[in-house]
Amino acid sequence: MAQAIDINGTGYLTRAEFNSVCHKLVEDIPLEHIRIVTNFFDDRNTGRVSCQEFMRVCLEILNQNIGGGVFASLQVQPVIQKIIN
Repeated sequence: MAQAIDINGTGYLTRAEFNSVCHKLVEDIPLEHIRIVTNFFDDRNTGRVSCQEFMRVCLEILNQNIGGGVFASLQVQPVIQKIIN
């Protein structure tokens, strides 16, 4: 999945690219929630989000919630909700 979101192959997403990824993962996500998630991953305010860090956190939360497995990567919305809350 990391390759799917890393469009430019840099290992990072700009804030705009990351916002787009969030919208693709959860179509009706409110802008305020996107800001919260973006700030969570760009905590140093560099203007970019590490694809590897995003995937690491997603997988960590998924493994906690559903124990991993084949369908873990399909459970993206709960991950974003967990970060927001």
